[in-house]
Amino acid sequence: MSAVLETRSLKKTFGAVQAVVDVSLSVQRGEIFGFLGPNGAGKTTTIGMILGLLHPTAGEVRLFGEPVTPFHTAPLQRVGALFGAQATLVPYLSARDHLRMSAQLYGGADRRITDQRIAAILDRVGLSEAASRSAGQFSTGMKQRLGLGMALLHNPELLVLDEPTNGMDPEGMRHVRNLIRSLADNGTTVFLSSHLLHEIEQVADRVAILSHGRVVALDSVQTLLAGAKGVRIRVPDIARAVAALRRLPGVAGVEPNGSHIDVAGLPSETIATYLIGEGIIPSEITTSQNDLEEVFLQVTHEAQ
Repeated sequence: MSAVLETRSLKKTFGAVQAVVDVSLSVQRGEIFGFLGPNGAGKTTTIGMILGLLHPTAGEVRLFGEPVTPFHTAPLQRVGALFGAQATLVPYLSARDHLRMSAQLYGGADRRITDQRIAAILDRVGLSEAASRSAGQFSTGMKQRLGLGMALLHNPELLVLDEPTNGMDPEGMRHVRNLIRSLADNGTTVFLSSHLLHEIEQVADRVAILSHGRVVALDSVQTLLAGAKGVRIRVPDIARAVAALRRLPGVAGVEPNGSHIDVAGLPSETIATYLIGEGIIPSEITTSQNDLEEVFLQVTHEAQ
């Protein structure tokens, strides 16, 4: 199956600054793909290149199998986007008029984007009752809903969302999360960037984590979490056990924490067998399942 979105060895420099060093991704049809990274990791620059707003220094972006260049932007007609911390709106226009304006930009003389379609989109993003209100009266969360509606209006095959739930209350976040899942279930591909890792964990199929312009982790959420089981041990001599564990091949992290030690990267059986072989007898060993936030912190810390 050909990918809906591909980036191949994507690079972008601004003078002496390397914003994106090497990003290669492949996103499949109907997939919700989470795109994560700390501030300054290169997420916004990468999304700008995907949307044709920035020209790569090197590498390539392909949408629906076609390259995106300054001279070939046709594939972008099949893409909807909500890009930036807040949707850009005209304060004096109503929510309905924003969608009518977008319909003219998308459709021109094409009448497929009807008033019925606009009403359906307003209902889908939860703005039916605010359809006649000017955007200048909207809260940040309502503006994001309207921006999402504008991105969905032309029924895109690929939806690129950057912080779509910014400013929303928990009910609004759940509404958008359910909407994204529904879109993917009906074949829309969603490329989703957010700092709200618990939201990504609940909705994404796969995740890429960016650090210093490079992809440092890329896998399904289930696989990333399965590899993030932590082991907590108690031993009589913390310092001796820490020194021994840091020599253990395959260990991803050894952190003394008061009366215990947190160890990452290996199963508890391997750790216990190794310590006993070193003459260190653990008094207690427990395992815990980390969440996506812990995975994020671990892989970005290791990349640094």
